[in-house]
Amino acid sequence: MGIEGSRFVAIAKTAETGEWTGRYTLVKPQDGWQNPEFNDSKWNEGAAAFGTADQTTVQTIWSGNNAEIWVRREIILDEDLAGKKVFMEYSHDDDFELYINGVEVVNSGYRWRKDVVEPVPDEVVQTLKKGRNIIAAHCLNRVGSALVDFGLSYEPTDKPEAPRKKILEKRGDYVRIDWGYLCRKRGNNPRCWRQ
Repeated sequence: MGIEGSRFVAIAKTAETGEWTGRYTLVKPQDGWQNPEFNDSKWNEGAAAFGTADQTTVQTIWSGNNAEIWVRREIILDEDLAGKKVFMEYSHDDDFELYINGVEVVNSGYRWRKDVVEPVPDEVVQTLKKGRNIIAAHCLNRVGSALVDFGLSYEPTDKPEAPRKKILEKRGDYVRIDWGYLCRKRGNNPRCWRQ
């Protein structure tokens, strides 16, 4: 999707930037299907994305007018994500609902969108704990093309440290640094020149 190769780090790639599998059903499941503790062992397993053959990333065909699909994706985290800036990435055609650990984060109504990147609300990020987590989606294809794909990324908070200048020599107001410069401090504006 739109953020691969940018300042974001993928937690769970979309089908456009990687491969993933999920469990899915085309039959309306019992209530609570979006919750982490739900037993989806009788659901089918398929490679993402899910939808019609005219969508370039689709690996598991799902089509038909007024056809519905429910998808559950398990992600295993090495650490809690609390305090991180987490983003959901998704594409859908048509009506779409997305849940993270049972909490609804998207309810699109009748529309279709591709390569959407939106921040995950902080209260939902708090649920992303070390270990097993579930992202779940439901989509209704009213007519024509169908598509379901989703993932998570985060924005690292640690920035690489700038290289430090090593002071080689101090003499009065003059300082020689390791990049071949000699500097003289004058108030708040030091002046440096190459040696």
